[in-house]
Amino acid sequence: MPDLRAFGLTDMVAVSAALRRAGAGAQSMEEAAEAVVHHLYDGLREPEGDRQCVLARFYRTVPLEALDDDLRRLAEEGSGGDGLTPATRCLTLLATAGDEPAWNDRRRSTGHRVTPLASEEIIASFPMVSQLIRQFGLATTDLLETGADLAMTLDEKTYNVFYVPNAVGSPHIPAQGEFVLAYGVQSVLGFGGMLPTGDLFAIVLFSRAPVPIDTAELFAPLALSVKVAVLPFTGGRIFRPAGTPAPHAVAPGRSGGQTSAIEQLLEIHERTAAEQASRLEEAHRLEHRRSHQLQALAAASVVIGSTLSMDEILSHVTEQARTIVGAHMAVVSLTADQGWAQSINTVSLSDRYAEYRDYDAQPDGSGIYALVCETNRPVRLTQEELLVHPRWRGFGAEAHRHPPLRGWLAVPLVARNGDNLGLLQLSDAVEGAFTAADEAILVQLAHLASVSVENARAYAREHDVAAVLQESLLPQELPRIDGIEVAARYLPGTAGVDVGGDWYDVLSVSATEVALVIGDVVGHDIQAATTMARLRHAMQAFASEDPSPASVFGRLNRFVARPDDDTFATAIYLLLDTATGTVRAVNAGHPPPLLVEGGQARYLPTITSPPIGLAGCGPFAETELTLPAEATLLLYTDGLVERRGEGLDMGLERLRRLGEAPWANTAGLLDHLLAALRGSERPDDIAL
Repeated sequence: MPDLRAFGLTDMVAVSAALRRAGAGAQSMEEAAEAVVHHLYDGLREPEGDRQCVLARFYRTVPLEALDDDLRRLAEEGSGGDGLTPATRCLTLLATAGDEPAWNDRRRSTGHRVTPLASEEIIASFPMVSQLIRQFGLATTDLLETGADLAMTLDEKTYNVFYVPNAVGSPHIPAQGEFVLAYGVQSVLGFGGMLPTGDLFAIVLFSRAPVPIDTAELFAPLALSVKVAVLPFTGGRIFRPAGTPAPHAVAPGRSGGQTSAIEQLLEIHERTAAEQASRLEEAHRLEHRRSHQLQALAAASVVIGSTLSMDEILSHVTEQARTIVGAHMAVVSLTADQGWAQSINTVSLSDRYAEYRDYDAQPDGSGIYALVCETNRPVRLTQEELLVHPRWRGFGAEAHRHPPLRGWLAVPLVARNGDNLGLLQLSDAVEGAFTAADEAILVQLAHLASVSVENARAYAREHDVAAVLQESLLPQELPRIDGIEVAARYLPGTAGVDVGGDWYDVLSVSATEVALVIGDVVGHDIQAATTMARLRHAMQAFASEDPSPASVFGRLNRFVARPDDDTFATAIYLLLDTATGTVRAVNAGHPPPLLVEGGQARYLPTITSPPIGLAGCGPFAETELTLPAEATLLLYTDGLVERRGEGLDMGLERLRRLGEAPWANTAGLLDHLLAALRGSERPDDIAL
């Protein structure tokens, strides 16, 4: 059953053949027209089987003198008799089929039964009629003039479509409320042409399904098939005969034998056209599918390459493999060892396989799964080929739980050095069997996945080393110092970055002096963690010799600033005299410290010097100030206040307001700030 939404070349050929034969057995043009509209009304269907046409109608212009008495009277009444002659053409409803009983008998039609085309003004007063004539490529005068020469010219050249894609609100479609809206008419599609007599014929379909422009264009050639069906009656009987049936008329000048031979020739051409159309549509479908797959593969590559999380990589690869190729099951298994045992890491199942979502058996390294890993070559098998393959082992005791393999396509995941990483497998193709094109797409996806799996493993190894290093470098326990309460917190970043260069330290440098320092090395990798370790240990050594802030940072800068090293860090160092509350501070490009006193918070003004690590920088300037008793001083790194898409000032103001909230102790303040500011996605680590 053809569908107007997806009408293709194959449908056009089939419908064309059926319409061409619509006149068989008819005794008048009216009967042939009835066969045409009923075929279209009954044959155009939704995939579920519902009719798509609300109404189908067949019109033809008929000279006034050829109308029956009833139609002639209606024509004269419609025009008031002005300008009518026996030769005046009248657009006449010959056949109708529709949802309502009255729409299946042309005599019961309440409108458009007959429209005399006596003048351009009369034609213009009927919007649908005038638009139909215009879209058919005709001038109004073509239907007002008569003559054999003009009729022959129009007969040879004119066939086209009448197309209104959106019927709702169209000025060309009347009865909007009681017809278009009431019956859900979405589009109007007409097709037709000219008869040898110079008369126009047209079939108009009122569809509840939206009709795309591609479908409308395919209906233009169908006008020729309808013309063949009604051509024998062009010079003969137009309306259904009354009384005794009249013999079937034939086209003038042709014998029955000639007509039969032409019919046979047309059938041969139609079969050939149908085969060619089918092959062309299949080629177009495959090309469209290939284009869609390549676009989806490009999009998948962006997502797969944007994360270092193994779980995210494998989950996305599995889902994309199933949807891009079109399968009911996709599995990614990573090789556990060179014995080819595998760990099933991710599974993607369609709703058809929903009952198997809890299946958790693991391949043991034997059989056809291991074949892919051993050879690092794809394997593509139909279900029949799979069952007789020498490496097929079945499912053993798990057969009742394992998803069925209705056809199998598997490709290896291969490392840069050629080692096998695992395999990506599909089973149960959505359409037919897996093809060579499917295999090629899956190989490309597996290549992308292999690179990402290797990168994720390398990152995980690097991260593990850096995490151990960083954990060992941060103070395991803060010293107890008379006169002050000290607390610290550290929170790693997210989004694939867990290791950073933030550090802090508390050093008792004399009986009454304590050095407080916090810093942030640029970067989030082993190099950043290593640089942080060098800075922390060097600072401890320098502070033990001379704890003054300017001296410590001056020596620290000379220690790391080298022409061949672009490493730098921001930091702030405070030397606090616990007896007097006096503070000497040096700020090397770091966010300012926050002072909280009596429920009020403010930033301490410090002289900001360049970051540590910039060669050629002058001495670091000290700022001296006094801390009030019972005050709290907060040092922090920029991960606490920076947010993507907003300025640093907004983050600093947010922190200041939060610092004024009541809290029980120093540790409570830090926990309060982290809970409010940490965020679920942190591109940077946080120390405070």
